[in-house]
Amino acid sequence: MSKEKIIIVLLASINFTHIIDFIIIMPLGPQLMRKLKVSPQEFSLIVSVYTISAAITGFLSSFFADKFDRKKIVLIGYFFFLTGTLLCGLSQNYLSLLIARIIAGAGGGLLASQVNAIVADLVPYERRGAAMGILGMAFSLASVIGIPLGLYLGNHWSWEIAFYFIVMIGCVVFPMIWIVLPRMTAHLSDKKHNPFAILQSVRKDKKQQLGLMLISTVMLGSFTMIPFISPYMVANVGFKEDDLTYIYFIGGLLTFFISPYVGRLSDKIGKFKILQYCLFLCIIPLFLVTNLPKVSMFVALSVTSLFFVFISARHSPANAIISNLSPPNLRGSYMGLIASAQNLMSGLAAAISGFIIVKADDGQLLHYNYVGYIAIFFTLLCVYVSVLLNKEISKSVE
Repeated sequence: MSKEKIIIVLLASINFTHIIDFIIIMPLGPQLMRKLKVSPQEFSLIVSVYTISAAITGFLSSFFADKFDRKKIVLIGYFFFLTGTLLCGLSQNYLSLLIARIIAGAGGGLLASQVNAIVADLVPYERRGAAMGILGMAFSLASVIGIPLGLYLGNHWSWEIAFYFIVMIGCVVFPMIWIVLPRMTAHLSDKKHNPFAILQSVRKDKKQQLGLMLISTVMLGSFTMIPFISPYMVANVGFKEDDLTYIYFIGGLLTFFISPYVGRLSDKIGKFKILQYCLFLCIIPLFLVTNLPKVSMFVALSVTSLFFVFISARHSPANAIISNLSPPNLRGSYMGLIASAQNLMSGLAAAISGFIIVKADDGQLLHYNYVGYIAIFFTLLCVYVSVLLNKEISKSVE
């Protein structure tokens, strides 16, 4: 158990760094839009190109992930992630930043699939919700520590410093992966590995198909609006750029304590029940955030904190459910497809919001409320998919 916990903490550290790298671009949005002179549409592409690159890498990894030691794939993915992040800091124009985000996203795509596959290999399903809850704490720590510090460095020096900060942390995590993570080869019992076996498996298994639909609707139900929270708060609600750190600090602090609790609760009460409760509760902040007028900072932070708590709470039960849908010898490949769908839908969602939102002459962002309605629709669709998946799993057990 102690060794298991150490490995899970290390995996959470991997998640911590690549999650900071992914989400820090969003609070840096106002700076990038001003200093690099990018439009809302160009900014949404900077956000979405990371996830699209990760989606392509995740999909390609599904053809070979279960043929190799998972540790080796994690090391390769982390190397690409660090390289891309360093290039982000060195970028001085829109095009070079776009290319750097593609490289970082490629590494992130490999990491996302393998981290969840390793947890599923190590932790029995009965305790997996709690383990996923610990991984979920990585997002919280990224919000509480990484984002505010990165923004502070970016606001007081330059936005590039934020990426150098991530690289510095990564240079500590990378050797720890090499030293602490054991070889993960238990899934290599199949000597004649068929690279297309996962596609055949998904084609025949309705549960795996619904798992892909579940993660897709989870992402579409939030990432249509997440990239523009910071720009909207500055342009429409009246936040200063320095105030954005409070959004991530308070929201992250709350999710840090709540995420492990939700994971344990999903193991105890039922993963589908907790997931559906969280999805319904998400609708409230989805509507409030995207319709927020000029209000006091206290009201705005209350709404955004509610948003982060319920959005992050969905992931522990959802990831635990999805990790149990494929056999162990195909788990890495299936999680590669899941990571691909997750990132592709995140990128698609960001692109959709970029086309809907426009900047008015006075600098305000228009039509953010429409983006909120789209997010609510996909959240309700996710509830429906979860009901279908639960029925399908019950049938297979019978």
